[in-house]
Amino acid sequence: MNDTLAEFRALMDRAGAGCPDARRDLYERYGDAVLRVVRRRLHRRMRTVFDSADFTQSVWASFFLIPAHGRTFAGPDELIGFLETVASHKVIEEFRRKMRGVRENLNRVKTLEDVSPPCGRDPSPSQQAVADEGWAALVAGQPPLVQQVLVLLREGYTYDEVAARTGLHPKAIQRRVQRLTKRVKP
Repeated sequence: MNDTLAEFRALMDRAGAGCPDARRDLYERYGDAVLRVVRRRLHRRMRTVFDSADFTQSVWASFFLIPAHGRTFAGPDELIGFLETVASHKVIEEFRRKMRGVRENLNRVKTLEDVSPPCGRDPSPSQQAVADEGWAALVAGQPPLVQQVLVLLREGYTYDEVAARTGLHPKAIQRRVQRLTKRVKP
């Protein structure tokens, strides 16, 4: 028991002196306790914005930045209790800022699943009929290659993608489409 306590105090002294190996050893030994508290306290809505590792790193950064004088721990359990309290306070503080704040409030953020598509975006039957007539007028009398180009463009392909599929140059496709649309417009 005394060997374990002596080893703990030696590790804390080395970590307080800035030894990176001792700090890494502290993190490896007691990091899981901090992570458990963070995961237990982190609100569901905040999980979309924060990762548990963000808070864990913040706890350890605070622990190593605070001067060690005046802060002693009787043993590993006391250190774990301290780290768990710091983790809990950090999560609560961020919760208050992100969930109850005026400027940044996650309660006002809507996910894509929560948002319904806007009404009236689909064309009416008469608009669809006019569009179909315009399409028929645009394609009428065109050679098969030009019809293929127009179909690909209507399906959403870019000029470069259409050019790759048809073997035409993108600028030639653009010029042809511009000429056709000028011809069809009243």
